[in-house]
Amino acid sequence: MPIELAEPRFESGRPKLVAGLQETYNWKTRQEMSRLWQRFVPFIGRIENSVPGLVYGVLLPGDAAGNFEYMAGAEVNGTDQLPPGFTTVSIPEARYAVFAHSGLVSELSQTLDAIWREWLPSSGLRPRRAPTLERYPEQLNPETDRSGVEVWIPVEQPE
Repeated sequence: MPIELAEPRFESGRPKLVAGLQETYNWKTRQEMSRLWQRFVPFIGRIENSVPGLVYGVLLPGDAAGNFEYMAGAEVNGTDQLPPGFTTVSIPEARYAVFAHSGLVSELSQTLDAIWREWLPSSGLRPRRAPTLERYPEQLNPETDRSGVEVWIPVEQPE
C-alpha cells in the first residue's frame, strides 16, 4: 500500500557532531539496520557529553555500487570518553525538507521510498550531498515506537 506523504516543512539545520555505532548497508540489507539500533539503545542517555532530548539515524551519501554508511547516534558536544566502537560524523549546516513519519519505526523505509521516488523528483529541488537525518525522541523503542520520527533530507536549488 503506497504511503501518503504530508507536505514537508523547510528548516535550516545547524552544524552538529553525532557519535554512535556505524555500519555499511545497501538497499537490500537496509532492513538489518534495526539490529544496529538494538545495540545502540542501551547507550541512550549514557553517552558522555551528549545533548539530551533527541537521537539520530544518520544516512551518509552512498557510493556508485549502492552501499552507504548508517549511524545510530546522539548529538555530542565533545568526543571525550566515547564508548568503545563509537565513531563520529560531522553534520554540516544545510537546508532540509523535513517530513513527519507517523507510522511505526519499522515502516520508516516506506516513507523514505516515497520521499526519494515521488516527492523529490517532482519538488523542483535536488538532494544535497550531505547526510540525511532521521530524528527520534530519546525515549525511542525502535521496534514498536510511533513517537514522532522526522526525516530531514538535505536539499538545494538546481543550478
